[in-house]
Amino acid sequence: MTPLQRQALARVPLSEETVASFYDGSYSGTALQCLKALCESHERLRTELEGMEVILGDAEREVDRLKARLAAALALTDTGNPAFLDAFPSREAVPGWRVVEQIRAALLVDPG
Repeated sequence: MTPLQRQALARVPLSEETVASFYDGSYSGTALQCLKALCESHERLRTELEGMEVILGDAEREVDRLKARLAAALALTDTGNPAFLDAFPSREAVPGWRVVEQIRAALLVDPG
C-alpha cells in the first residue's frame, strides 16, 4: 500500500464546494496542502469505485445464475420444449405433480 493509499483510507472525500474553492482560488491553506487533500480525496473515491465495481460484478453473476435457473424451470412448462421432452421422453400423458417436481428441481439445482 502506498502512502497515498494509506492517507486516502483516513480521508472523507472532499465536498463539491471545497473542490470548487480549490479551482477558483478561494481556498484556505497552501497550494501543496490543497493538492494533497485533492489527491487523497480522489484516491479515496477511486478505491470506492473499484470496490463498487467488484460488488456489482458479483451481483450480475448471481442474476445471470438465477436467470439460467428460471429459464430451465420455464422450459419445463412448454410441452414442445426439448428440456420437457428430455425430462418426459414417453409420449404418454404426464401427471401434473411430476411436472411440478421437475420444475422445483430446476429451481433448486444450479444448472451450471
